[in-house]
Amino acid sequence: MVNFLSLAPLKGLILAFCAAKVTQAGFLNDGCGFIDDGPQFTLRSDGSITTYCNDKICSTVTFTVINLNDCITNVFGDLQPKEEGQYGNFWKSCKDCRIEGTYIKCQCLKHDGSYKESSLNVDGIVFNWNGYLACHSQVSNCYPMLWQCKPKNWWPEGWRPSIVDTPCDIWQAAMMTPAELTLPPGLTLSTDLMSERRA
Repeated sequence: MVNFLSLAPLKGLILAFCAAKVTQAGFLNDGCGFIDDGPQFTLRSDGSITTYCNDKICSTVTFTVINLNDCITNVFGDLQPKEEGQYGNFWKSCKDCRIEGTYIKCQCLKHDGSYKESSLNVDGIVFNWNGYLACHSQVSNCYPMLWQCKPKNWWPEGWRPSIVDTPCDIWQAAMMTPAELTLPPGLTLSTDLMSERRA
């Protein structure tokens, strides 16, 4: 007599794998950007990047930020994704950083004291978690987001990223919506007031 194995556990494993892949999709292909002309995200003077992302909950597009010091490290002159538990803070050992397309390019300090140019695809390490820019299972608390169609302090059920407390000076940028921002049909721009966010 032949015994057949059930495929139910395998089916669940495949679905979980696919869900993980969707979660880790590059943020620019997952509801972020919406800038008509020029870079889809902005590099700030403290190593943060800012853009606009679909919150995936309320069909609202909101301003969002993450500090790349929590995502990227400098390894002997090479920009690399920060591993779990690894020291990031590439901004202290790299200079002249700029964005070209989806890449960050910097002159980074090598072990011999000289600098070399290095680049890393930001879209390959940052993803959109319900409107938050996220990397390595973490989001930044420097610009708390509200899901407008949900009660105050509501968070999505299920897996939740850890929240890192990396400072970023982006309040002025958050108040200035770029003129070249164009939203697709069905999405609206967040109307949260800055005073509510600071409260």
